[in-house]
Amino acid sequence: MLKLPFGLGERIANSSSAVGAARFDQGNEEELFAVPFALPKPLPARHYFLFCKPFSTSDIDYRDKQSCDQLYVDIQKRMETGFDNLLHTRESDPFADSLKRLTYEKISGKKATSFGIDSLQNSKT
Repeated sequence: MLKLPFGLGERIANSSSAVGAARFDQGNEEELFAVPFALPKPLPARHYFLFCKPFSTSDIDYRDKQSCDQLYVDIQKRMETGFDNLLHTRESDPFADSLKRLTYEKISGKKATSFGIDSLQNSKT
């Protein structure tokens, strides 16, 4: 942040020197505190969520390492499949681009369609 142009970096460094040192054995010269900042995205993005079937753990004995390991592998596999499906769906979404979606909605007066659960590669996850 200190390398920001137009004097912004210098302003950050100056404001940092006014903040007291966090460590009792060091001065302000050796520490730099800059308040973090974030910039909002210019257009709202689409978010993709998928909720899978719940796992039952009632039949699992927590002392049985092999069954716990197998449950972990099953959960991991199901989650990876869900992530892959959502990534594929996001890439093939015709309205993923915010500008295109907002333009369509403004001109047509209709809400841009979203994907249905049947569009996922493996909807039984």
